[in-house]
Amino acid sequence: FDDPSKPLVVDVGCGMGVSLLGLASLDKSVKGAKNTSSSHQLNLNITDWTKCNFIGCDLSYLATEYANGIARRWGLGHKLHFCVDEAEHFMQVISETYPGPVHLTMIQFPTPFRFHRPVPNIYDSNPQNEAHNLHVMKENEPASICNGN
Repeated sequence: FDDPSKPLVVDVGCGMGVSLLGLASLDKSVKGAKNTSSSHQLNLNITDWTKCNFIGCDLSYLATEYANGIARRWGLGHKLHFCVDEAEHFMQVISETYPGPVHLTMIQFPTPFRFHRPVPNIYDSNPQNEAHNLHVMKENEPASICNGN
């Protein structure tokens, strides 16, 4: 980071970095938004996002490299980084090494299901039915690596 004393915004399970890319690209503070179902106001105006650094981690190398590429193309590489790491280790490293304050930590929960595309039915030659072949894997069901096998 250009200035590691700035407040840090952390995203654990960032995937392709959509949340951090959005926050890091804001050019001013975001004001609170009214919740239409009650009189509570969401407190989003606590941060001037332009004065923060941002870091995200995910287990997907492909997703984090994609996010880093977008950050560089958008000119945010000086304040936004993505890395591959496990959540526990990542948070430990942040707490032990980042010199500035951690202002916000977002934890993105993955889907609790593994999705799997089974082998297409050889008796069904209608490609429109392929969308119906996506199903949630059952516990202890072997995962397919490639070719729908």
